[in-house]
Amino acid sequence: MNYALIINLLSVILPAFVALSGSLVKGKRKYLIAIAAYFILRKWAEAAAESKANSGIGGNTGGYLNANALATSFKNAINPSGWEWAIDSDGTNEELIFGLAAQSRGQMYKAVYNQYNTLYKRDLTKDLQAELSDSDYNKFLQILNS
Repeated sequence: MNYALIINLLSVILPAFVALSGSLVKGKRKYLIAIAAYFILRKWAEAAAESKANSGIGGNTGGYLNANALATSFKNAINPSGWEWAIDSDGTNEELIFGLAAQSRGQMYKAVYNQYNTLYKRDLTKDLQAELSDSDYNKFLQILNS
């Protein structure tokens, strides 16, 4: 069963239901409850999707680690909070990025790059350049190309 999809649907339906129902909650509080429900459920959906993706780490897909799991791990290292609006301010896990670089050598990086773009509609290379210092980005490239 795809729990992430169910939670994503609930994150839209439940807040809309609360906001539209006048009898359950009176006044402006219903909008605050709806907004809070949306963000909480959305976070749960992301956690469920991440858990499913991480379950593939170490799995064998044609001799490579799971590109989906690595792309998700890169996203978690770049944006630890998981909140898209906080991507520039929530810190970066450089050590995890270096470890992921070692697992993404050669053609695997291309697969991870493509999967990252598919999952998050973002450019992995640009995100890494924005998050890492010049010396850390060069270290990442050295690990990736070794």
